[in-house]
Amino acid sequence: MKRVDLLLLACLLYLTTAHAQLARSVSLEKELARHRKEDAAKAYLMAELAKTVSTIDPDRAFALSEQAVALAQRLKDDKALAAAWVSQRWALYYQGFYQRCDSVNKLAAAAAKRTGDARSWLLAYGAPHYISGSKDSAVCAKMAMRMRRALQIADSLGEGELAGEVLLWHGMKPWGRPNARALEEAMVRYRSAGDSTGVGMCLFCIRSFEPYSTDRALNQRCIEQATALFDLDGNTLWSLWGHSELSGMATEQADYKTAVQEGLEAFRRAEQLGMEREMLGASNALASAYRDIGDVRAALDLDLRGLELVSELDEWLAVRNQLGRTYRLFGMPDSAAFHLRSSLKIIEEKLIRTPGYSRWRQFEAEGYLAEVLAAQGQVTEAARLFRSALQGHRSDGGNYMQEIWASLGYGHLLANASADQLKAMDIERSTAEREARLLIERALGLARQLRMLKEQQDALFDLARLYEHDGDVTKALEYQKLYTVMKDSVLNADKAKAVANLQIQYETEKKEQQIVLLGKEKEVQQQEIAKQKVVRNGFMAGFALVAVFAVVFLFQRNRINKARKRSDELLLNILPEEVAEELKAKGEAEAVHIDQVTVLFTDFKGFTAMSEVVTPRQLVHDLHECFSAFDRICDKHGIEKIKTIGDAYMAAGGLPTPNTTHATDVINAAFEMRDFIAEGKAHKIAASLPYFEIRIGIHTGPVVAGIVGVKKFQYDIWGDTVNTASRMESSGEVGQVNISEATYALVKDVKKVREVNGEWSIVNGGSTHSPTPDHHSPATAHSPFTNSHSPAFAFTPRGKVQAKGKGEMEMYFVQRSSGTSDSAPTSTGT
Repeated sequence: MKRVDLLLLACLLYLTTAHAQLARSVSLEKELARHRKEDAAKAYLMAELAKTVSTIDPDRAFALSEQAVALAQRLKDDKALAAAWVSQRWALYYQGFYQRCDSVNKLAAAAAKRTGDARSWLLAYGAPHYISGSKDSAVCAKMAMRMRRALQIADSLGEGELAGEVLLWHGMKPWGRPNARALEEAMVRYRSAGDSTGVGMCLFCIRSFEPYSTDRALNQRCIEQATALFDLDGNTLWSLWGHSELSGMATEQADYKTAVQEGLEAFRRAEQLGMEREMLGASNALASAYRDIGDVRAALDLDLRGLELVSELDEWLAVRNQLGRTYRLFGMPDSAAFHLRSSLKIIEEKLIRTPGYSRWRQFEAEGYLAEVLAAQGQVTEAARLFRSALQGHRSDGGNYMQEIWASLGYGHLLANASADQLKAMDIERSTAEREARLLIERALGLARQLRMLKEQQDALFDLARLYEHDGDVTKALEYQKLYTVMKDSVLNADKAKAVANLQIQYETEKKEQQIVLLGKEKEVQQQEIAKQKVVRNGFMAGFALVAVFAVVFLFQRNRINKARKRSDELLLNILPEEVAEELKAKGEAEAVHIDQVTVLFTDFKGFTAMSEVVTPRQLVHDLHECFSAFDRICDKHGIEKIKTIGDAYMAAGGLPTPNTTHATDVINAAFEMRDFIAEGKAHKIAASLPYFEIRIGIHTGPVVAGIVGVKKFQYDIWGDTVNTASRMESSGEVGQVNISEATYALVKDVKKVREVNGEWSIVNGGSTHSPTPDHHSPATAHSPFTNSHSPAFAFTPRGKVQAKGKGEMEMYFVQRSSGTSDSAPTSTGT
């Protein structure tokens, strides 16, 4: 403890040396600009500048190193060439090309060896020889001996910064925990050399490489201090790593506001650098926070975006595994299983080709897939996967966080299994409960060590239920009290709202930047038009020339008008008209809170199975046909399409302009969607082809609506109403429209009235939603149906139904009432 306290004190002292790296890069830039001669000195300058900016702009660092290498090769100067290759090694490292680092380092070592110069040798041999991560004991011993020799040379030359660098990489050896003593000594050397970034790297590495330390609070302080140093020193890359690490730590501690703040900051910096690997890391950290607070749709959007950023196999596996977990929480188990089985298949093939390949992602995928199968009642296979995952996580190839999740999942399965399920698993009830307690208590102990509050809450809840079932009232009450305290500290509505506001604020800032760019483009267009006017007026002397230039001007104006019209049409295709007009008028569109809208979700049953028996082209064609029909139905009923998520379709009524008919509008649209799919099913069956079946869920409540996105505008909605509507869909049945109690309360008294022309209209509380003839007109006076109001809809109460993540909820199946035509009732809105 004292040792790390000294490290933190050293870090605080180093705040006075902030901005050293940035100042150094500026100084080198000026010196390089003044140096005109193509000599070895210029090659050294470019190499030094490349190394200095490698953590700020690694792409530019690589370009500078390439220039330095080319110049040194032309000069045939091995000393300059060794320095140039070393600078390129650093650029490659911070670009994430670790294998190429070793190849370039061999070139640097060969050049250094030819020079016989001690400092050149030190530059080539004293830095990251552990990048490839060899676990061969002979190789590791050789590298350690080379490091010690490099340290002796650095000390003899008085190179404090290089000595710190040698110790830093020696301390970061990837085959085990970091060598804390080497990192502490490296900090002393960096401090002597006045290198605050070096101090920050030591602090960052000594704790971030030890995620299982019992003192997580101390870990966090080290990362916070290191990140502060990087921020002040202008070290953008290390800074974003620090913010991403802090986001993950905050999620573990259920500090979701901090988790989202830090994750957004890391993502913003990664975007500035254009580094997709770091954008992916920040995106994963944000998705983890959103999953924990229950905003699964936001997590799913981030995971799907992450698929576009992956560049290596391990990244692909990580995103696939997280997608599987998110789809499970989203109520789409088929999609979850598809992604997780894909990961396991790829890992199996990789292990055949490369027996030494890490199985860490395999254990992760097995644990997540076990959770999916357990929820579907496939307990035997789920239990097997849980056991395999736990065995892996308890070995060197796993980690404690994954072990916690697998222990909780397996313990929950054993504790809640039915008699038939226990028989299928060949385990006695008493044995299952005893093993469940051991698993969950183990998970609770680890979660307490790692300060993972949400996992502690889950473990306490399960233990309270287990001891209550055993009749141990004292222990059950003890765990229940602890659970209640923990639940209050994890998340409440205010915290969830604060997190949602952070995301809206971030997206708003991005939109403001986009609007500024659009404004600049508009200025350029205006300047261009002004130039055309000047040219036109300059040739007013000749009538013929005036006519020619008038034609040119009119042609150009028509092109601009056509382009503007096309731009407006494209904008209206992705944004509601009111929002688009506000954006054009004000240059921005504010997110708004709408007290009551009705949200619709649809999903196709057996979509994954169907994708395996039809061609991708046919599958996309069928989806396009269905969703195009849904779009037309939404337009007909005046409701807003929000988006599609895989094979799911989402729409909402009552926005962006609130109205009083949104519930009936959405229900009528749902009937037509259901009927369209039913007709398609009949045609497919007649042709002996695979077909779609649909579930539809509807819920009414408040949302926040606005535009989000960086490169493409997107109108979206947020709030618990969206999640509840999704649960209505997943808790429904094929061919049925499942509505919540809130929606039922709005439409239960809706009436229908038959007009003279035979069309149905909706009457709700005395308000007619479609035009009703004057009751005093002759046509109405003689109509036997004018005052014959009857219910517009028929309801089938389902009672309280268990909804994923929501508990038991009142639900109803809704149908058209008898006597209503297929095309009615219809609501025109107000």
